[in-house]
Amino acid sequence: EYDFQSVDFGNVCHRALELYSRKLEYTGESWTEVENKIRKQYIDESVDEAITDYGNSVLYSSSRNEYLVERMKRMLERTIWALTRQVRAGNFIPSNFEVPFLSSSDLKAVNIALSDEETMRLKGRIDRIDLYETEDEVLVKVVDYKSGNKVFDLQEFYYGLQMQLVVYLNAALEMEQ
Repeated sequence: EYDFQSVDFGNVCHRALELYSRKLEYTGESWTEVENKIRKQYIDESVDEAITDYGNSVLYSSSRNEYLVERMKRMLERTIWALTRQVRAGNFIPSNFEVPFLSSSDLKAVNIALSDEETMRLKGRIDRIDLYETEDEVLVKVVDYKSGNKVFDLQEFYYGLQMQLVVYLNAALEMEQ
């Protein structure tokens, strides 16, 4: 029996966000200037495509599951509304989504020497990389989507308990260089 878990919900939402941003990129529209009607259309299309890509035709098999799809679309609307406000308030522009760093095996940030013979290779996927380019430099910001209220804690990082964002930022910096 197939069951749609919360991790599946998160994976589909991540994919839908990526598809939405690709639609904007493809059409040349910016996050801050796309019309509301077009934004809604892109969101609906992105969720539907993400569900299809994920192989979740089961989501259209019952009224309960169809409700989940509509809930996902509403959640993505609120998320994109918030992301658009963040982009509008700053100078960083979303540049890349769902960036894997396993394929970039030469990145020092994700290849940690354990000894002369052994290396630990980290793998992961950066949810979003934003860039701000000036005449002299390129500033990089990583965004990791969380459904809870998690904030970065420098003390937890110091003690090795919260390493994800720092590893992601180092990998993103290396990739941009």
